Amino acid sequence: MRPDTPHPAAQLRPGLDIDLPITGEGSPGFKRSKAMSQAFTQLEKTALLVSVFLVSFAFALDKVIRVPSLNPLATSAFNTHYQLATINTLVAVTGTAFQPVVVKIMDVFGRLELVFLSVILYSIGTIIEATSNSVPVYCFGSIIYNLGCLVIFYVAEAIVSDISSPRSQAFFAKIPALPLLATSWLSGTVGPLMVETLDWRWSIGILAAAFAAAATPLMVVLLFAQCRVKKQNTTNHYRSPLQLLGFEKLSAALLWQLDIVGMIILMVTFSLILMPFTLAKEDPDQHYSLQTMFPPTIGVCLIAGFFLWETYTNHPTVPFKLLKHRSVWAGMGIALTYNIAFACQTEYLWTVLRVSFDQTVTSANRITTIYTFAYVITVMSVSVMAYYVKRLKPLIVTGACLYFGAFALMVVFRNGDQPHALTGVISAQVLFGIASGMFTYPIIASIQGAATHAQVIGMWLAVSRLGTGIGYSLAGALWVNLLPKYLNMRVTDDLVALVLNSPFEVMEMLGKADPIRLAILAAYNDMQWVIYVAGLFTCVPLIILPFLLWKV
Repeated sequence: MRPDTPHPAAQLRPGLDIDLPITGEGSPGFKRSKAMSQAFTQLEKTALLVSVFLVSFAFALDKVIRVPSLNPLATSAFNTHYQLATINTLVAVTGTAFQPVVVKIMDVFGRLELVFLSVILYSIGTIIEATSNSVPVYCFGSIIYNLGCLVIFYVAEAIVSDISSPRSQAFFAKIPALPLLATSWLSGTVGPLMVETLDWRWSIGILAAAFAAAATPLMVVLLFAQCRVKKQNTTNHYRSPLQLLGFEKLSAALLWQLDIVGMIILMVTFSLILMPFTLAKEDPDQHYSLQTMFPPTIGVCLIAGFFLWETYTNHPTVPFKLLKHRSVWAGMGIALTYNIAFACQTEYLWTVLRVSFDQTVTSANRITTIYTFAYVITVMSVSVMAYYVKRLKPLIVTGACLYFGAFALMVVFRNGDQPHALTGVISAQVLFGIASGMFTYPIIASIQGAATHAQVIGMWLAVSRLGTGIGYSLAGALWVNLLPKYLNMRVTDDLVALVLNSPFEVMEMLGKADPIRLAILAAYNDMQWVIYVAGLFTCVPLIILPFLLWKV
């Protein structure tokens, strides 16, 4: 929309102050939050940091147990394990769309209200998941749960940023990520204990209850501190967006300034493009039927609509003018490709470890989360190194090469029966974590030379989630279309359906030397080769793009 064109909402309802900035550092909500946090005592700030650590710990433990292990168990219990990719794809796509919105509302609403909102979304999503009896219902619950995760993730970072000085912020900003160092290993102990003692439904419910309990101290400290500050009249001259605009005007401002319409278009676009390919078809000819091809066709057409909307709206979430800068589009390209590649190999990794490598729940949990441990350690090391090293591009190039090497290891050691196969897979996951850690900090620093911090973080994380969704969709499409063919070459049709729908239950009934089990492992071996080679080819741009980054 051109600057001299009246806003559509203003034409419909004259007098609405929809152009009053409600997001960004100049917004009234941001100024009010900053003023309130500066009035906190040192004891209150310490209590807030401890509370943030507790809620981050509960959140991290839930994530490393629920996503890699409980989701596969749930889909297997529904006899639709192959639809795991459908769930993860939709969750990633909705996260892509709503992530910029969540980032912006940090400046609109108070920290206490947002923590409470995250607990509500978290709990509702979990209840839907735990009581669901089908994949669509479980997927809906996962989407709501993921929105709660997004809110608490950004609220924790915002609280740490509010109460820390510029000099100490680099240190305290690591607090929300620190629990991942412990939960990566705890998942291998807590997860199996919950699954064996209870079932996946009760396990999900207990994790959500633990998160709500961990969030309570944070809400209590925020409530106490804010009440004390208000009594002292320290921040009474700062008015919130709701006080300034009222409910009706604030709703209109939120609709346009958060770019809700653009995000809905984005979500629908990539859902239509990616989801159909993750759904299994009984008849191979259905892959080219109108029912299958129509949604992606509409989705591709909507891409043009999204570009038009973002070009002419007053408050675009994706400022295309930034993409003219070489460092921005090269950095976004790296974020997209490395997340596509990683999501492609990690989608069915837990299943492969349980089936092909005959690993226990404990071992599978730890192997799938060791990436996170290596990633956090590397990111912290690189952020410290950045203070002493002028050129970070060699780190990025080295990370790209390590990423490629990790995929090569996954291709070579894909067969669980070959010697040292498990060692190869573990080494690959560690390399994935180290390589990813080498990308994150230097690339964000490079992009910041062309855009503001908020724009950089929002775009980086949105593109990363989009890449994750594409990777899940790619892995799901390969899995549901090729694995049945590989199984049909070796076992009966009835067994093919059982292995696709409930692989864990089938493998428990077979002995290690059973010919049927060996046939299933051979089919899995062929399937893994295709997925890992696809990821390997996705890594090729990853080696080229770092050389296009400017002044890194």
